[in-house]
Amino acid sequence: MAQTSPSDDGFGVLSYLLTGVFLFGGLGWLGDWLLGSRFLLPVGLVAGAALALYTIFLRYGQDASAPAPTGGQAPEALPHPQRGTR
Repeated sequence: MAQTSPSDDGFGVLSYLLTGVFLFGGLGWLGDWLLGSRFLLPVGLVAGAALALYTIFLRYGQDASAPAPTGGQAPEALPHPQRGTR
């Protein structure tokens, strides 16, 4: 995985937030315009922000220094190269 700078991560987070709010807010505005209602725009804005935050958590939430998952096995159960060799 390529290393990115903190400013690249910041711009990525900002783009996810803006895209979610604008996309779902726009869909809510369109729904309000077509249906003559007044509640879909705020719902779209909140849903877009919530989905953007969830996407950001999935994308950037993992710590790079954390150990990789072991595939369901406990670390003690994994084979060690130094065991059994002399």
